[in-house]
Amino acid sequence: MKPIIFTGDSFTFGEGLELYDDRYRDFIYQTVKVQKTLEKQGKTLEWDEGNYMWHQWTDFSENIIPAGKLRYELSYPALVSDHFNVLGFRKPHNGGSQRTALDFIKKCESRFGIDNFSLTIINLTSPDRDELFFLFDFFKNTFDIDITNPFRENESIIKYIHRLFLNWESIDSVDRKTFREDKFMFGHITKQSWGENPKFISLSDAQKLQDYFGDWDGWIKGITTLYYKEYIKKLNEINTPYYFLGHWNTFDSECFDSVDDSEVIEKIKRRMIPIYKGSKEITLSDEMRRKTDFYLYSDSVFPWTQNQHPSKEGHRIIADSIIKYIKENQLV
Repeated sequence: MKPIIFTGDSFTFGEGLELYDDRYRDFIYQTVKVQKTLEKQGKTLEWDEGNYMWHQWTDFSENIIPAGKLRYELSYPALVSDHFNVLGFRKPHNGGSQRTALDFIKKCESRFGIDNFSLTIINLTSPDRDELFFLFDFFKNTFDIDITNPFRENESIIKYIHRLFLNWESIDSVDRKTFREDKFMFGHITKQSWGENPKFISLSDAQKLQDYFGDWDGWIKGITTLYYKEYIKKLNEINTPYYFLGHWNTFDSECFDSVDDSEVIEKIKRRMIPIYKGSKEITLSDEMRRKTDFYLYSDSVFPWTQNQHPSKEGHRIIADSIIKYIKENQLV
């Protein structure tokens, strides 16, 4: 069997697995505990200081032995590679988007040859991490709308349009009109959606979108379908056979489930790897919602971390499911 490429975001990377070293966990727990004490004394903490989150603590753990070692040994890419006794190629850094995940595959193929890999496993992540890059041309060409966020680099305004449609949907259906028909309500809803910031989209542009997509359900299904059809164009640029792990985020998972486009079904949905916990099929998003021992922040694992990444058990479940899928579908 040829090497396997594993790519995606922090789930593939194995964030949090360093906590399974007793020395490291005890040390970092005391550090976080001190921050909690300072907070009680009046210190204002950053959003990730009082818990075990990447930006504040775990990024620095790259400099601490044996954090990186455990992320390699206990993560599902390592478990699957070891099972089949093959090389596993995994992104060397944490986080990521659909775009950077594909860039890693292309880099592997470019450097080692397009025929030197048996398959690649992609863990799907949040579309909002790269909506700007996938949807910019569509919005510009179809509506003459620039979806670039003027206040934040490399970010789109899609999530703010989400809020606009959702808040509009919350209006009683008897009183709900189009954006154009009720300019006062549009002004109220934009303030509710975006606060006191300048509007991210004008009334005329918002009306173009409402005419095209309709209501909230139409917007979500439509924008998600468009996103994945653009994503498929990028998938077509790689040569290695690819398969997917589902979304860990409930919202992203529900949006994706709403898509019934035949191309998305053929290219992505039929290539999804089922996840089994014992004999029961589960989803990453449902396990997160239920706060099970699949995740680090579970009450039975390390609840003080509030870290929503797979536990050692979670990685083992993912690995066993991938192994089962590869064998049953004779991908070896």
